[in-house]
Amino acid sequence: ATGVLASFFAMGTFTGLTVVVPLLFETLRGLSPSQSGIAVIPLMAGTVLGAMVSGQAMYRLRRYKRISLAGVAWASAGMAILAAGFDRLSDTTLSVGLGLVSFGIGTALPVTIVSIQNAVEFHEMGTATAATTFFRQFGGAIVAAVFGAILFAEAGVGSGLEDVGTTVADPVGLVTAFRWIFAAAAACLLLALACLVKLEERPLRGRS
Repeated sequence: ATGVLASFFAMGTFTGLTVVVPLLFETLRGLSPSQSGIAVIPLMAGTVLGAMVSGQAMYRLRRYKRISLAGVAWASAGMAILAAGFDRLSDTTLSVGLGLVSFGIGTALPVTIVSIQNAVEFHEMGTATAATTFFRQFGGAIVAAVFGAILFAEAGVGSGLEDVGTTVADPVGLVTAFRWIFAAAAACLLLALACLVKLEERPLRGRS
């Protein structure tokens, strides 16, 4: 249960950020959609790199939770820093900062899925894996919806994403909206961290 919840909050935060961050670059920074896509590459790549590093480390570390605990703690602190001052950063610095946060999120993904698979009997592994995948996707839907609601409420725009993408009449409201979104992301990552702390670290199968 704690592994599934950690996946819910970690993957949910990542998915939510991939939805709203391009809007940040297009509205507040005035980038074109293609430039915005380039700016979010570090966010997308960071999770992959974090998962690769964490997955490889699990085979070398007996206390394999440590890398995910450090990574998610790093990501939580990074989101809190971005929430406090993202509007004072350059486009490049903000993009790199989001990539570093994403790297920390990625470290949790292999640890949670392997821990869940390791905790069940072999005949239950398919069900456990499917449940984890479902709750990761469910977390993405829920957190993205929450981030979108914050954006619409604070930015003072209409009820559609096309309005956010074309309306910059209230830049102060947009700054406030994204600050609250990043704060909410930091809170979600803290919840993921709390679940990882409680996650039972059983010896992995195959180790003698």
